[in-house]
Amino acid sequence: MPVTKNESDDVKFEAFRSQFFQALHDNVVQSFPSTDILTGARVLSKALWPKEPLQKSLYGENEVASLCKAFDIDKSLSADIVLEYALFKRTETARPKLKMLMNLLAVLPISSAECERGFSQMNLYHTAARNRLLRTSVGDSMIDDWN
Repeated sequence: MPVTKNESDDVKFEAFRSQFFQALHDNVVQSFPSTDILTGARVLSKALWPKEPLQKSLYGENEVASLCKAFDIDKSLSADIVLEYALFKRTETARPKLKMLMNLLAVLPISSAECERGFSQMNLYHTAARNRLLRTSVGDSMIDDWN
């Protein structure tokens, strides 16, 4: 849909433009409600660690603690994870409790695209002509196609 502006529509056009960008911003914020998790997860990437030893030793503990809080990990386990993170920066080998946090981050969806693809695939099977299919039948058909 093309959007055109007449010379007499300056005020309306600017209001429309402002509303459009606000709606776009709101949609992105709603789709990705917390950038704190993404920001916190960055400290686990060795490539982003500071090169200078003192800066590296002070880097990231607050972010790891925030991640633990975001995942509602109890305080005792969170303290162990932060300690393992400090050791991880020295040895570059993740220990079990820190690995658990890393695995939690690895399974977080980055977007809803995969879910949307699933609904699109389901709609190919569950049409108006085939509306009496059981959920299990649709699911089995989708699994057969994905394998």
